[in-house]
Amino acid sequence: MGILEKIRAPFTAVQVQGLNEYQTGTDFGHKMPPFTCGNRGDGQHGEEGGDKGVLIATEQGWVCPCCEYTQDWAHSFMVSSRTSHMPHFFERVLSTEEKIALVEGLQADYVELRNRRPGAAGISEMLDTLQQRITELKAEH
Repeated sequence: MGILEKIRAPFTAVQVQGLNEYQTGTDFGHKMPPFTCGNRGDGQHGEEGGDKGVLIATEQGWVCPCCEYTQDWAHSFMVSSRTSHMPHFFERVLSTEEKIALVEGLQADYVELRNRRPGAAGISEMLDTLQQRITELKAEH
């Protein structure tokens, strides 16, 4: 499977985890722009996840927590970007504590979004992803 090859929904639980880590940069791999909502310029989309209108992976596909936008595909490399990244010579490598703090900050942003938009699509999946990542990072420490 080539890195630009597409995978299509439904996504597996493992794919959802990898895609959401990629979206938020919590894979700590090479950062490329996340998939974003096609309606993100409407003034209703926040910057949770590090960019305006970041989509959230669910088993049914990508969803936007701020509107009805969906997408049913992703690039295959997005699922495993955590394992494929080799830091550039000049790239600052974060400590485990810094990684945990970054993930916890994103988690707080999504909790706030959930409080503003109860029942919004994808938020529970994103919170599950971030909690699992925190648990993994603490276990590595």
